Order: sequence, then C-alpha cells, then structure tokens
Amino acid sequence: MRVNRFDSISQSYERAQGYLLQREAYHALILGLIDAVSKSPNRFTHPPYFATVEADDTILAVAPSDSSKQAFTLTGSLPRSCRSDRL
Repeated sequence: MRVNRFDSISQSYERAQGYLLQREAYHALILGLIDAVSKSPNRFTHPPYFATVEADDTILAVAPSDSSKQAFTLTGSLPRSCRSDRL
C-alpha cells in the first residue's frame, strides 16, 4: 500500500476521477473542492493537498485538504489491517 501525493489538482483529478465518480454523491464535497481550485486557484491561501491511498494500482481512498495547515479527511474503505488514525 502506498500514499500518492499530487502537486497539481489536475494530476489528482486525472488519477482519481473514476474512483470519485463511482460514488459521486458520496464524494460531492471533494469534487466541489477540485472544481473550486481548478476555477479559482488564487482563492486559496495555501495550495490544496490531495493524496490517494492505493494498493496494486487500485485506489482505496482519497485524502483532500484545502490548506497545507489543516488535517485532511480520508474517504474510502481501507482494509481493517491497514487502518490508522494518521497517514
């Protein structure tokens, strides 16, 4: 299992699009954040943070944040053996 961090919102969306759209209603907040950053990048004080948690090239979860200073929320379903309070 690995955590992939992305430098740009377009890279993150390109990688996670299929995963996010499979459960679009569940991921609506993340999709909204991606849309807001794409349209108005100067709106944010810090560059948004976006990561995927993957195993065998399969996305298990995504972790977005609108600021480098705030904790991010993990959304997805990690195997019980891999769960932790922090990434």
